[in-house]
Amino acid sequence: MKAGSTPDRLPRTCQVPSSHAKRDMTIPSSTERPVLDIEQLISGPPDAVFQAWLDPEQLKLWFCGSNTTMSCVEIDARVGGGYRIVMSDGDRDWSHTGIYQEIDPPRRLVFTWCTPSTNEQETLVTVTLKPEAGKTRLRLVHERLPAATFEGHRDGWIELIGKLNDLLG
Repeated sequence: MKAGSTPDRLPRTCQVPSSHAKRDMTIPSSTERPVLDIEQLISGPPDAVFQAWLDPEQLKLWFCGSNTTMSCVEIDARVGGGYRIVMSDGDRDWSHTGIYQEIDPPRRLVFTWCTPSTNEQETLVTVTLKPEAGKTRLRLVHERLPAATFEGHRDGWIELIGKLNDLLG
């Protein structure tokens, strides 16, 4: 844990496509709980990619949509620890919270994801990293999404992963 970057306790509960991203283009019906699966080759080694997911200062540089700003990042980077990310679109703040379920550097990160855009329902994100030709193959799987939020989350994750690639490239 980095000094000054994480609180002792965080809540326990709880958005321009890249040409390089492979995305699940199936639009689910309103009764399904779709699984979003995105894969992209990222510039940089797995260690650097993994660190970018857990370091608040790096997260501020890439983990925010083009029409939003980040006003708060709090991370308790341990299994059972939480995070809180607050983004603003100028009219309102969007709080993203969750709990780290698995932290296996530099291979795998699993965390819950709860936001107003998931109707405050807890969802699950798994990030898997594999070295490939001096770069990193990133696969993000987002499960338990409310069907109505699938497209917004797909577009958002693709944009953010593209920004991560630009940061590390």
